Amino acid sequence: MSRLSLDPNVYSPLDLLRVIRKGPVVKAAVDDAIDQCAEVFNLRDSIEEARIRGSASSLFARECFTYRSQGLQNLRRYFELIVFQAYLQSTEPDTLQTYQTFEAFVKSLPGKIQVSGVRCLVCLWM
Repeated sequence: MSRLSLDPNVYSPLDLLRVIRKGPVVKAAVDDAIDQCAEVFNLRDSIEEARIRGSASSLFARECFTYRSQGLQNLRRYFELIVFQAYLQSTEPDTLQTYQTFEAFVKSLPGKIQVSGVRCLVCLWM
C-alpha cells in the first residue's frame, strides 16, 4: 500500500501553536508519534487523502460529503492530540495533588481556541 508521505508541516494549526506553550515542539512530538504508527494508520495522510478525494470533481455530492466528513473527523483527532500533548508537557509528574486536570488545562486556553476548536484548522484543510 503506497503512502502519500505528507509533509508534517502541511497541517500546522497556527492559532493553536501560538497559544500553547512550546507549540512547535508539542506538534513535533505528535507528528513523531503519528509517524511511528504510520505502518498501521497515518493520521496526517488520511486527512490529506480525504481532502483530495473529497474535492475530486467526478464524485457524487454524497461521496464528497463522506470524504470531507472523514477528513474533518481526523483533523479534529489531530487537533485533540496536539492539545493533549501540550497538557502532558505542561504537567509535572510529581503527585496527584498538585497537577492541573486536562479539563482545567483546556479551559485555561484562550477563548478563541476553546470556541473555535478544530475550526481553526479547517481553513488550512480546504
